[in-house]
Amino acid sequence: MKNMLYTGFTDIGLSLISPVKKMKRILVVEDDEILIEFLNIIFTRSGYVYKAYRYTENIIPLIEEFEPDLVLLDYTLPLLNGEILCNQIKHCPKTRMLPVIIFSAHSNMFLSVGKYGCDSFIGKPFEPKYLIQKIEMHLIRAQVH
Repeated sequence: MKNMLYTGFTDIGLSLISPVKKMKRILVVEDDEILIEFLNIIFTRSGYVYKAYRYTENIIPLIEEFEPDLVLLDYTLPLLNGEILCNQIKHCPKTRMLPVIIFSAHSNMFLSVGKYGCDSFIGKPFEPKYLIQKIEMHLIRAQVH
């Protein structure tokens, strides 16, 4: 798929996590290749498996194929923005409980993020530790429900 930027399946990531614990999967839609490289480092060190895409018009097939535990969406994307992709996820009966985090360099998006149905908003730039804390919080919350 030409819009896929990166798939993070690394030996380093595998060695950081107990074989008994299932590796959590994160689906990322982000068009900034430098940020994807940064996320590669963060996710590898934290023991996550992920796939990253530049864009999509329909996120549901990507979710069905990869079966992520969480979705991380950039708000500003080339085809459909993160709001529309989040709405696709939250309005589909099979995926509506899937945690979705939207991130954006436009901090004013935070004021209207509740209407998108996402579970969290993170402003760019962000601290890696903060991103991982948010991800872990939503993964734990999803296991409880």
